[in-house]
Amino acid sequence: LSVYPRFYKLLKKIKPDIPVIAQTAFAMSEDKNKVLAAGFDYYITKPVLKEKLYSTINGILENK
Repeated sequence: LSVYPRFYKLLKKIKPDIPVIAQTAFAMSEDKNKVLAAGFDYYITKPVLKEKLYSTINGILENK
């Protein structure tokens, strides 16, 4: 999980207003908390379920 803060900062430096979805195999609640604490806007786990991905993206678009 140590790569998350660096990756997030790089993405936000390139395009500050873009929502960032973390996609990871780590599925414990503390992993989700770490990802969100690193600044990511959303979190989904592997295997990525099409419905979950669409729901997450739809939520992002509805909040814009």
